[in-house]
Amino acid sequence: MKTRTVKLKELVQSESALVRIAAMPLSARMSFTLSEVVREISPSLENFRKAHTALIKKYRKPAVDGQEEQPPRFTDENSELLNREYEDLLESTCQLTFGKIKLSSLLSEKVGSHKEGDKTIDDFLKLSGIELHQLAWLVRVDNAETLFENEE
Repeated sequence: MKTRTVKLKELVQSESALVRIAAMPLSARMSFTLSEVVREISPSLENFRKAHTALIKKYRKPAVDGQEEQPPRFTDENSELLNREYEDLLESTCQLTFGKIKLSSLLSEKVGSHKEGDKTIDDFLKLSGIELHQLAWLVRVDNAETLFENEE
């Protein structure tokens, strides 16, 4: 089985956009595809959350009278160490066993029942440019027209 490598940062940054898409009432085929994606990346995201929580515990100021401050507080030095280690964590890589979804297929996906008409996922979600960029590890732009003129 062919695998590809993505940085953990890409998965973490795209999680909310992916959750929004996966929650839509899509076709059985697209729902299945997205559920396979979520099933495969979920362990990496869960391990990231555990590692992030451990980092916070490692660098937060000690508890006073057995009570840990909420939100956690950090010394300047520990804050710098935490940020450095957090950025290093995000640079970790994950192996994926699936390819990319064609952007045109995703955005033209019909949403809901036939009673609702021909509404597409793009009509409901209005994914921002930032969200589309965050999903670059998952989607392949297959029919984008350039906005620049050809220089000849």
